[in-house]
Amino acid sequence: MNEKTMLLFSPHPDDEVLGAGGTIARRAKLGWYIVDCIVTTDDNYRTRRIEAFEANKELGIAETLFMDFPDLCLDGIDHRIFTQGIRDIIEKYRPCEVYAPHPGDLHTDHKALAAAIMVAIRPKYHYSPAFAYTYETLSETGIDYQNPQNVFSPNVYVDITDTIESKVRALLKHESQIEDFPGSRCEEAVKSLAAYRGAQARMVAAEAFSIIRGYER
Repeated sequence: MNEKTMLLFSPHPDDEVLGAGGTIARRAKLGWYIVDCIVTTDDNYRTRRIEAFEANKELGIAETLFMDFPDLCLDGIDHRIFTQGIRDIIEKYRPCEVYAPHPGDLHTDHKALAAAIMVAIRPKYHYSPAFAYTYETLSETGIDYQNPQNVFSPNVYVDITDTIESKVRALLKHESQIEDFPGSRCEEAVKSLAAYRGAQARMVAAEAFSIIRGYER
């Protein structure tokens, strides 16, 4: 295991920025090796790939991978193929931390990816990460019917006071996805959520996560 490797699985380009951009930038400043795995593709992904590379450069991400599964179809892919693809990446990079979208998100790609990651990080395998977290994504988290299974319940807060501006700059690189306020993919919304999560933890700005697995070996 590489104790300073962070692996993120993003259903679509910009999900990782919205969910963990400040934490990524913070880890990068501390010398972590960060890998972003973008899982889906569609006809517009030539533009979105360019945007992702520019955004990830801003955050300090070392490698950006593309799995090229079809957008809006992850819940229809053969589960063995999908999970094995996730598993192969985990085995290759042997990360200390893995980040997944919240399984209660509205988007079916988010739900399917979260489920596949849960299977792929089981401790039965030759390698499993020490810690696994889910992140929240503006426009998807909290939009589905809110029952105990779908509610995002954070229990980890990361101070991003010093990296919130890097997160915003990275988001703005995704020009094709930017909205005007009160749309969720905009600077105002990102800063508002960071301030809200920060206030929960007595920080100026924070990102919130839910830890789903943790092993002290």
